[in-house]
This record gives sequence, C-alpha cells and structure tokens, in this order.
Amino acid sequence: MSLIPSFTLGKPALLFELSIGKNKLSFDPLIRFALDGKPWSFVFWWRYKVLTEGKFRLHVGAHPAINFRTIPVSINNETRDIQQVCRYLATEVAPSIMISKNFSLGMYYLYSRGLEEDATKTTHFVTVNGSISQIKITKDVFLKVAPPQLFYLMLDNEDGFFSNATLTLTKQNCPFSVSSVLNKSITANISSSKSFVWNISLLYSFNQKYLRRG
Repeated sequence: MSLIPSFTLGKPALLFELSIGKNKLSFDPLIRFALDGKPWSFVFWWRYKVLTEGKFRLHVGAHPAINFRTIPVSINNETRDIQQVCRYLATEVAPSIMISKNFSLGMYYLYSRGLEEDATKTTHFVTVNGSISQIKITKDVFLKVAPPQLFYLMLDNEDGFFSNATLTLTKQNCPFSVSSVLNKSITANISSSKSFVWNISLLYSFNQKYLRRG
C-alpha cells in the first residue's frame, strides 16, 4: 500500500531499501516489486540532514521516481495488458522536535510533479506526526509506535484528510521485525482512495559499514 492512493499496488510486494551516505548527505533508494516479478516503483531519494544536534532537527530531500502500472490496450483487435511508466520529480522538508529520548513531534511536507500527460500533475502531502520508540514488552522485545498522525493530501483538483498509524515489533539482536500500517479516510473526494486500508510487513534489516581506504 501507499499513502498516496494512486501509487498503491493492492497486493503482496517485495521492498528493498538502502541508505548510503557520508556526513549529512545520503542516497536512499527504495525499490519495489510485486511478488510476480513485475516492477511497482523505483524511488531514488537524496537527503540532506540540515540540523542533527539539539532538540530541533531538520532534513530536506529530493528524488526522481518511476511508477509502473498495468493498463489494457487493444492490439490487432486483441486486448493485452502492458506496463506503463510514469515519471515523477519530488522534494520534501521534514522538521521535528525531540521531546524526550524516545518521543518526538514533527511535520512533513512533500511536493511531487508528474511528467506524463495522463499522470497526476501536482501532489501536495502535508502531515503532523509523532513517534514513540522503545516501548518494552518483555526483556528483549520492544514496540515502536508512530501515534495516529493527521495528513492532508491533494492530487490535482482532488483532496482529503486522513489519519494514519504505524506499529513495529522488534526483538533485540534480531534482524527480523514485524510492522503494520493502518490508514483511515476522515473526509476525502479522491476517487482512487479507500475508506480504510492496512497492511502487515515482515522486515529484515542489515547493517554494514564500509570504510574508504587510500
């Protein structure tokens, strides 16, 4: 699923996220495929951490992205499904305040521009959010909760308000975790949105540090 309805795949998928960086700049690609091997979307984020010290934090980012969708076409009086590619350019701004070691509040704004004639031309995504981490369930099992966040979404001439929450269950020294995203429409006139959507994900995390020599 995607918080932007037109990007939702609606079936099981495989996601690969990677972060490569030095100092404050990072390259964070997100590659997503359906389980049948068809590409879903490729997002190539570049992010810069403007402020990282103190209670106030700020990062900005930008990316080119490719979204794939299957559409029916008629070829020699025969209907076939083909993959259509839609290209997007986007930028983001994300300020936040650290209230305590495990609790933060923030805002997030994303603007996206579609490059194809039949794609969504302008997307505005604004959210007020929070995060609570390291809630101890047992000695080595923890729950991370992104409290219900409110966000406003505008896709060209359609818009709406939504609420969203993310739960992640982790075990100390274990690379696997389980996460679930729940999204509820408050009021919206976006034709591609649904009243309530949710997912569940199995995550595998790895951490490798590479040193430059010479």
